Amino acid sequence: MCGTVIWTHRSATWERCRRVEKISRDAGTSRHHAVGGRNKSEFPLTLHGPKFCCQAPYRGIVLVVPMAKQAQATWGGRFVAQPAELMIRFSESVSFDRRLALFDIQGSKAHSAMLADVGLLTAKERDAIHRGLDAIAAEIKAGQFTWSTQFEDVHMNIEQALTKREPAAAKLHTARSRNDQVATDMRLYFKSACVEIIEKVRGAQNAILTVAKANSEVLIPGYTHLQRAQPVFLAHHLFVYLEMLERDAARFAVVADHANWLPLGSGAIAGTTLLLDREFAAKELGFVDAKGKPRITQNSMDAVNDRDLHIEFASACALVGVHLSGMAEDLIFWMSAELKFVDLSDAFCTGSSLMPQKKNPDSIELIRGKSARLQGNLHTLLTLVKGLPLTYNRDLQEDKPPVFDSHDQIVLCLEVLAGIFESMTVDAARCAEAVDDPMLLATDLADYLVHVGVPFREAHHAVGTVVRLAERSGVPLNKLALADVQKVHVAFGPDWAECLDLKKAMARRLGTGMPGPAQIEHQFARWGKALGWAAEGLLFDVHHSHPFGSSCESDRRWRSHRASSGSDQRTGGKRPRCWRDEGGNRVSPWRVQLPARRGQRLRYDERRGFACARTPCDEQDCRNCWSRPARLFWFSRRGAPINCQHFALRT
Repeated sequence: MCGTVIWTHRSATWERCRRVEKISRDAGTSRHHAVGGRNKSEFPLTLHGPKFCCQAPYRGIVLVVPMAKQAQATWGGRFVAQPAELMIRFSESVSFDRRLALFDIQGSKAHSAMLADVGLLTAKERDAIHRGLDAIAAEIKAGQFTWSTQFEDVHMNIEQALTKREPAAAKLHTARSRNDQVATDMRLYFKSACVEIIEKVRGAQNAILTVAKANSEVLIPGYTHLQRAQPVFLAHHLFVYLEMLERDAARFAVVADHANWLPLGSGAIAGTTLLLDREFAAKELGFVDAKGKPRITQNSMDAVNDRDLHIEFASACALVGVHLSGMAEDLIFWMSAELKFVDLSDAFCTGSSLMPQKKNPDSIELIRGKSARLQGNLHTLLTLVKGLPLTYNRDLQEDKPPVFDSHDQIVLCLEVLAGIFESMTVDAARCAEAVDDPMLLATDLADYLVHVGVPFREAHHAVGTVVRLAERSGVPLNKLALADVQKVHVAFGPDWAECLDLKKAMARRLGTGMPGPAQIEHQFARWGKALGWAAEGLLFDVHHSHPFGSSCESDRRWRSHRASSGSDQRTGGKRPRCWRDEGGNRVSPWRVQLPARRGQRLRYDERRGFACARTPCDEQDCRNCWSRPARLFWFSRRGAPINCQHFALRT
């Protein structure tokens, strides 16, 4: 037993002995005899057994007061005894927050650099601390660092390891609390996590756009209430997924921006009396705006208390999960034996342990299931912070596992989704069979009546009656006799059935956001540009506007085009002006985004073909093509060159 030995001379009175014995009982010790010299420094004291009995030729009283074990490294100075082993196991967080280790080291290096800058550390001490931190980071990356629950969390594990290597590390925690330290680590983590997730979102979007491109002419029934509603291009349906994921990416970008404020220097709650340079630390850690100006939290209490970022991040992950769950449900429905619109690769399906014929879409079912897990993490955080008093409370230690889990699961789900789409095949014949139903164009028939002046409600009722007539007659809607439909409403003319022609019906959908061919091409151009396909030469965006945009920037863009791609055949290298047609109306030449490669002629894909707006291009008079909406053309280096000089730009 280790203890402090208090020895009284053998001539001490019994009253004094009793007093010492009482003190010893209060201290949880006993009165003992010992062997030794005249002063306590000479005692070769040996204690035996629970009562610490000793043999002694000299009678005296020895008071052995037990010493506390080594004080807890973080806050042990206030306490006599260490926490119980159960308390250590219960309160440790290093088992999960070690994930922040590299961010913690990054923050510590910036903090020590700032301390040296303000004179609280010498340059030699700063360099020693940085060397030690770099060595620890290397061990962590190699999986060789030893973590201990005795030091509670990632911060103290690193600090203790650093202090053993570099004595100057004892100064590292100057003007810093674990409260603002972990807040800084988490903000660095959120910035990194958002970048990673946005990258995974882009990967999924590229996979989806590839499927849409490969099946750009496939039509499928659109559904409401799981009932066939109206025909849409498969690409139009897949563009919905791109829109969802784009909003998701934007939300993570917002979270990253909200995380871009430095809390370091806020201390535990009220900062410090030491003079710090928080702006210096902010620049060191990259907490700056677009202009390089440091962004620093403005309230020390809010900085260490704020958990909005955790909730925003978990909310963004949960919403991605909801979107992925909806996509999964669509794919499960399309893959069913009743539809068979698509087929998933065996690599992302499993079988049945009993039924040999089964091919189960487990990958997308798991995506659908994990969305509930992501929502649960969000609710955990909302419940955790509800009603907590300012500022830091130990409850907040539990804010990290839900965040880490949401991050891991959403990254995994997005990777799986990309793999599913990359290996998915579309059965165009089954899709065409499903969409070949005139009933899907009943709304177009109502629009036909509206065009001839019939109020929509009246037209809706009349078409409903015609649909019921077709169902009772057992004939397709477009095969009803003109006389029969005119009995329903006299506004039906001889051309009434033409509006039930699928190809013509789709071509009439010209409005923005509608699933018409022209709009589908426009959306291909839009998403190709957003995902960087145009920059890779995969597609070309053709607009009817000023050759290189409007406003003062057009001059710069035109000069850049001339420098990189040569002269335009129509303008001789001069900036083109707006031209006028025979009617005196102002028209603009084409603006074509081209890959910057000299000597390559513009080509088009023969499979898709191309046409100027209203008529095939006539080289003698091509003004028609200037007055139409934008077009998207897919070009192939193996395709035939375009002869029209409007498309003969050299790059």
